Amino acid sequence: MKAIADRVRRLNAAVNAHDLNPIGDMYADDAELTWPGMPTFKGRQAVVAFYAQMFGAFPDVQVTLRRIVEQGDAVAVEYASAGTNGEPLPLPTGELLPATNKHVDVQALVSGSSTAMGGSRRSANTSTKPKSWPSSGSRRIPLSANEEGPMIRFSTRLLTLVLAAGAALVAVQPVAASSPISVAGTFFFVAAPVPSGFRMADGNAFVTLSFPAGVVTGDITGNFTEQLHIVTHPDGSQNLQGNATCTCAVGGRTGTLVFDNIAGTTNTSGVSEAHFVLSGSGGLADLHGQGTAIVSPTPQGPFGVYTAQYSFG
Repeated sequence: MKAIADRVRRLNAAVNAHDLNPIGDMYADDAELTWPGMPTFKGRQAVVAFYAQMFGAFPDVQVTLRRIVEQGDAVAVEYASAGTNGEPLPLPTGELLPATNKHVDVQALVSGSSTAMGGSRRSANTSTKPKSWPSSGSRRIPLSANEEGPMIRFSTRLLTLVLAAGAALVAVQPVAASSPISVAGTFFFVAAPVPSGFRMADGNAFVTLSFPAGVVTGDITGNFTEQLHIVTHPDGSQNLQGNATCTCAVGGRTGTLVFDNIAGTTNTSGVSEAHFVLSGSGGLADLHGQGTAIVSPTPQGPFGVYTAQYSFG
């Protein structure tokens, strides 16, 4: 059980650092995350995107481990989670739940047990504070296909999305893959975006921008298209969500690379920062990763820089 306690601590550190790379490395390719009122997030990339969106909506979320108690094949984790809902939360529909700007302070207990190899671990979470916003969810975190060990099912009662940081603590397994490779480069657009779906609501402007052509350079090279759903607030700041598809070369291979679940913000100076999740097909079929992009306005148009980590396997 010591290995589980170590994973609890490692994931807790990654969550508190808001570092998506080690979080992604702890999930199997076919991990699943189910949330009330939302479709199932299937695959490591989608699960990591959920974390990215949570970190965006709760930019100061932190989780404190109180106790990790192990006895036989059972483990219990007591933790406190705190954060402020300072930014809107993107939904899979493209809509945004508005920020409440309220501080959320939660204490919770997660308990779990493990059967023999090939069995399951079931965990239950009892949250004690606050006593509003009840909801429930589950995670099914299987091992990678070539690794022996138990299948995990993690069930939890959560009070708000901020609890996801702590609720995932015992629901992880190591993943067999190549060592992560760091990449960086730039990207820019060579054609004007095509707007659609413009509307106004509560002083906010909603629009979808389709970018028909862009170029990415550096460690990832190729041509891409992108679609962004953008909400512009009265002060000029923005929230954005979308995806991009690239015919790209990376790591000596060529194929289709998807920058998925892009989620970020634009400040009043026009500088955007977003997290994204990488997945591939064709010659890049077994690529997965995540990264960050920063886009700045220039006289020639938006110019972006990216950093990411990826691995094959």
